[in-house]
Amino acid sequence: MTPAVKTLAEHIYVDLIGRTMFASGSPVTPDADKLARFSVKLAESFERVTKLMEVEDDPNRPVKFDVQLDDLASWDIKK
Repeated sequence: MTPAVKTLAEHIYVDLIGRTMFASGSPVTPDADKLARFSVKLAESFERVTKLMEVEDDPNRPVKFDVQLDDLASWDIKK
């Protein structure tokens, strides 16, 4: 686990604990271990998607075109 994922998981965990323990007013206490695991999974997913989006949004990334012979044939303009 990277330090960034760990930090994000900690923030998510604190937020989830605060929401479930204090905001709901429910006498049921959540399982802290399950909330911690869920927080780590959310943080890892967030990091993975963020990295994918950075690659997709990179303006210096080479653009790949998939041109087939059929495409070239359709460019022939004979009118």
